[in-house]
Amino acid sequence: MPRAARLDVPGLLQHVPEILRQRTRGKRLADACSVISYVAVREMGHNGAEMARALNMSLSGVSIAADVLKRSFETINLSGIG
Repeated sequence: MPRAARLDVPGLLQHVPEILRQRTRGKRLADACSVISYVAVREMGHNGAEMARALNMSLSGVSIAADVLKRSFETINLSGIG
């Protein structure tokens, strides 16, 4: 599958509210970071370290966040939704 055109993720994230870069997150903010991590790393092929710096997360945190969303997608597909 061909990769989508690359976006300037750090440049894009400069416009993201500062709240997404906080180390302490509630569920809604963690979910937002999961979506950003999944799309940027898994779908668009961006570097996980680049995303970690932009979101003020650890590299493993970005990977875990992306995997959480991927598992959610798989659960939805297995249950026949979507």
